[in-house]
Amino acid sequence: MKLFVGLGNPGENYSKNRHNIGFMIVDAIVNHYGGSAWKKKFQGVVSEVTLQKEKIIFLEFIIFIYYMMVFMKLPQQTMH
Repeated sequence: MKLFVGLGNPGENYSKNRHNIGFMIVDAIVNHYGGSAWKKKFQGVVSEVTLQKEKIIFLEFIIFIYYMMVFMKLPQQTMH
């Protein structure tokens, strides 16, 4: 099993923003390989894809990146 996390900011205002490239890539992969329906989980949404008998979980956090860094307790200097 593998986990891919796409980073971005939630909401329609940010959907086409360059900072949401992580969401865009994950969406493209999930759509291309026919991933499962998105489900709310882990402060985000997840979809699963099976490739060559291996389960891959795709996660998009639905919180703003700044708050995710605080949630993950990253050092302050990484937030700039």
